Amino acid sequence: SPSAARINVYVRKRPLLADETKGPRPDFDVLSTASEEVGASLIVHEPKTLVDLSKAMDNHTFRFDGVFGAAATNAQIFEAALRPMVAHLFGTKGGHATCFAYGQTGSGKTVTMEGLRAASGCAPGNAAGLYALVAEQIFDEISRSKEGLVLRAGFFEIYRGKCYDLLTTKKKRIEVMEDDKGHQQMVGLQLAELATADALLALLGRADRTTRATAQNEVSSRSHAILQLSVVAPAAQSHQAPELRCKLSMVDLAGSEWASMAQSDLRDNRLDGAEINKSLLCLKECICTCTCTHAHMHLHMHLHM
Repeated sequence: SPSAARINVYVRKRPLLADETKGPRPDFDVLSTASEEVGASLIVHEPKTLVDLSKAMDNHTFRFDGVFGAAATNAQIFEAALRPMVAHLFGTKGGHATCFAYGQTGSGKTVTMEGLRAASGCAPGNAAGLYALVAEQIFDEISRSKEGLVLRAGFFEIYRGKCYDLLTTKKKRIEVMEDDKGHQQMVGLQLAELATADALLALLGRADRTTRATAQNEVSSRSHAILQLSVVAPAAQSHQAPELRCKLSMVDLAGSEWASMAQSDLRDNRLDGAEINKSLLCLKECICTCTCTHAHMHLHMHLHM
């Protein structure tokens, strides 16, 4: 990000779903934004019952680095949040940035990251997701370089505390180990060299991420999916390793769940929900630590229920 902040927070508001506006007691929208598309503030409406049983409403205003209304598109999110970050990575000749898509189950994280593609009735700006838009920008940057840069992609998931490579024919367990420099390495992770953004989408389309039907969604992501995009320069000599120029990690987190709404007769669903919430709590602690120690993290995207 061009700003001085190490972590930027963006909020996307989704519209009410059809089943939320129907029935004898339809839900009302507890969120409103200053703009239907792109703004900076979000208002939370809190209904209250006073001691005399009369009804009241408290309105709380929150400001973020960017707030996207219900009419905003993936393309607008990319332009505001991710394009400056990728340009910054190439401009500094190095660095590592991370984009988190975080929010409750059903808030639209995967739709934002993957897009709706050819889905009927989707807005043109939502057809492509952040994966495709970021890849296109990276290839534009590479084409302008005279160094013969190459894009390598790795894609894996974290499910119940274990890591699995999603680019192998059959999902393969991989280990996370620390090297002699104190960096975490994904041992055995398959990396694919890509020539176009379409090649990346085709690769991701074959990935078998863990999903399950839940009380809230027919198809719900039950793992954290991490796409690692590394730009490397060819080695000066044959015996040397390629030089890593910059690296972008795009993390589509599994949705957090309310216990009261995630009741299930299936033991696997209950275990998944507990593991997801526990891992998100650990992530929160990591982000707090990174903020205090000024670690090099640039973007935290928060998609709000």
